[in-house]
Amino acid sequence: MLLLLYYDLYLFILLFFRYFFNKVTYFKKQVEENKDHIFFYMLFLRITPLLPNWFINLSSPIVGVPIGYYAIATFFGLIPANIFHVYTGSALGTIDKIGFDFKFMLFLLLLGFVALLPIYAKKCCSKYFKLDQSESDKEKELKEAADSLLNKKIN
Repeated sequence: MLLLLYYDLYLFILLFFRYFFNKVTYFKKQVEENKDHIFFYMLFLRITPLLPNWFINLSSPIVGVPIGYYAIATFFGLIPANIFHVYTGSALGTIDKIGFDFKFMLFLLLLGFVALLPIYAKKCCSKYFKLDQSESDKEKELKEAADSLLNKKIN
């Protein structure tokens, strides 16, 4: 039984990578580029209907999205879509016409872009306040400050 489970898992991974390798590598590149603000990136992907949820579910552990960020972004990101589904289900009883609700889709896209506002604010503020410094940059600045103090004392 366990051997059959391993075989199914192997077959699934083989087929998944065979047909979706390009999409997974692109998603991995996007995750690496947005590593500093992965929560807001995942929240944006969950709120907006740009990527299918099944693809995000299957590829997030493969590309290295931390489970905590994934779980919280999924929890909050799927709330608007669930509200939409409940609203649609309750409206089915009183439906007069069948059609696509562009207003709600626009609302979801707008909500997704609101989720990206903290990333934009961080990028704008980092130009003025140097918020995105790596450890090596901080060490270089400390060494330069120590060297300048030593040079002043020597002179």
